[in-house]
Amino acid sequence: MEFPDGSEIAVSLQDRSLDRRSSGCHLALGVLLTAEQAVFDLPAGREFGDAPQLEVLIAPVGAGRQDVIERIRPLQVLVRSLEETPGTRVALLPLAQPSRYGAARPRLDQAAVRRALERTGEIWSALIDLKLARRPLRDIDPAELLDRLDAIEAAQLRSLVQVRLGRTPEEVANCPFSNITECGRGGFFRVDR
Repeated sequence: MEFPDGSEIAVSLQDRSLDRRSSGCHLALGVLLTAEQAVFDLPAGREFGDAPQLEVLIAPVGAGRQDVIERIRPLQVLVRSLEETPGTRVALLPLAQPSRYGAARPRLDQAAVRRALERTGEIWSALIDLKLARRPLRDIDPAELLDRLDAIEAAQLRSLVQVRLGRTPEEVANCPFSNITECGRGGFFRVDR
């Protein structure tokens, strides 16, 4: 998968009714317009099933074990195209909750958006022209990245619960609360001295 750098955010529209693996659920790649909005570059012929269980997977492309991989439900899916290019479609999705990876974007006025749409002739090209997207995404296969994100999520789930029974009162009182180290960071019981 050819993303330019590890700081880029991967945004995948997923239909969880299709498969349990993210690569098997993938419908389209997109970008975050704001923390609450995503837009997806729909491949030709992409249709949504009768009862899709849609979610938006959002994570850093170079995600590691400590990174958060978000899965956010859309509130709505708006599929749009221009009259001149009806086969080139995008899906606009307001998200049920904000993404921690949502970048602040400059506000655009309607006239600037209309000029970009008229100049480019299709919605995704207008997003590139307005610098809201970097490039077309419909021909990128994200299977390797999505499988790696699944492996990170699985490792995070395996290390989520730690059972350490039979501790002394002193050990429990001094044990910080976290899943990052044996006991973690920050106090479970805070004692001000």
